[in-house]
Amino acid sequence: RGLTQRVLRAIATIYFAHFLGFGEDRATSLVHIWIVLSYLSPLGGAYISDCLWGKYKTIMRLSFVYAAGNAVLAVTAIRGVTGDPPHWWGAALGLLLIAMGTGGIKPCVSAFGGDQFVIPGEERLAERFFSLFYVAINSGSFLSSIITPSLRRSSGYGVAFGLPGVIMLVAIFFFWVGRRRYRRVPPTRANVLLEFVRVLRQRRHPKRATDTHIDPLDAAKVEHGGTFESDKVEDFRAVIDIMFVFIPIPIFWSLFDQQATRWVLQGQQMRPLDLGFVTLHGEEMNAANALLIVVLTPVFNAVLYPFLRKSGFKMRPLFRMGCGMLIAAGAFVVAAFVQIAVNDDPHNVTILWQLPQYVVITSGEIMVSITGLEFAYSQAPATMKSVIMSLWLTTVAIGNLLVAVVAELNPFGQVAEFFFFASLMVLAFLWFGWSTRSYTYRDALYREETAPVPASLAAADGAGAYGDDNDDAAVDDDTRPML
Repeated sequence: RGLTQRVLRAIATIYFAHFLGFGEDRATSLVHIWIVLSYLSPLGGAYISDCLWGKYKTIMRLSFVYAAGNAVLAVTAIRGVTGDPPHWWGAALGLLLIAMGTGGIKPCVSAFGGDQFVIPGEERLAERFFSLFYVAINSGSFLSSIITPSLRRSSGYGVAFGLPGVIMLVAIFFFWVGRRRYRRVPPTRANVLLEFVRVLRQRRHPKRATDTHIDPLDAAKVEHGGTFESDKVEDFRAVIDIMFVFIPIPIFWSLFDQQATRWVLQGQQMRPLDLGFVTLHGEEMNAANALLIVVLTPVFNAVLYPFLRKSGFKMRPLFRMGCGMLIAAGAFVVAAFVQIAVNDDPHNVTILWQLPQYVVITSGEIMVSITGLEFAYSQAPATMKSVIMSLWLTTVAIGNLLVAVVAELNPFGQVAEFFFFASLMVLAFLWFGWSTRSYTYRDALYREETAPVPASLAAADGAGAYGDDNDDAAVDDDTRPML
């Protein structure tokens, strides 16, 4: 699913802008609105998975909805089926079905993979899984991102949209083949979201609390007059803590997902590069991200992270995520300077000028996105893995909504817009560092990492995300998490 949707994003931008005649700003807005729907639907998928069907059935059933969306998109893109040029309703219906199917797949696939490991006991295997999972997605995405744009130019949009659908059906088949080997966690049958609201309603407001020694959320516990067991309240407390961590993450996604829209359109203005076996346009250059993920992820895990640990940096998940945000801001500064060169003389600026910004944004992605998957899963209570994953995905939706609004209003030129998003990312980074300074990890492995970090990124005190634990325990390099 990941590789098919990544390919669709780049193609859909060109499809809306040039084939259906919406123009570049409206096409950017429409694609990002589709991404918003694709990342809001996991809230429903998580509920279905955790409360009704379980992860395996949710993935299987809604994968067919996803494949049906691919089919509608491909058939209605053929000239003459809905008109010439095709009518917009075919694209709208196809993308809506894909967004609905995404809701059942996105929050469940990574969590279902994590369920195959026994925790505690196999934490390091689970961490390696999330890294390999990301690399596997991007390996297929790279190949499709090279092949599909060529098909679009040679055979039309119908074939280009159809190929991801075929790949999706093949993936469904192989997932079904392994059905007897999976470890399945049964659904809780409880309405987790409704319970969460009830816990919040039962909490005691600090200003009205009669016992100042009791945390407001503890008022929902049975021993303090509430209706919930202590473990359930503590699970919801963990969810609230994680939600606060997620607050600035949408800004990162508002930058990252512009690879498929603004960066593709930027590449279309530049001189293509003929490599003989393939010609690199803006769409093909978008494949650089997937290739770089495959190449750089092992470098980060096996070389960079161990080196930084030995140099005295803590490489906990939240520290890595903060660094990744700052790196992402740098990618958009680079993109802005490339756009200045394009504006001055587009015919002499080759598509390779985009490579540095892809290298920088991919480095940020490794530190934010891959690490974020690990963090979300490891910190989530056992009964709410899919809920936490869906909340993580909701940050993607919010970030893309921001891009859609900016693209629709179009208050800047392209250079100023790139600098605007870079500035937002820096502000989000500063907020992230401040808001996570006292976060306490649920995983003892991270609480044991004690090496100090630079003051510019460190927390002030406590067992926080960046700061020193004031603990004498140490972890050998070969026992540290891979991510």
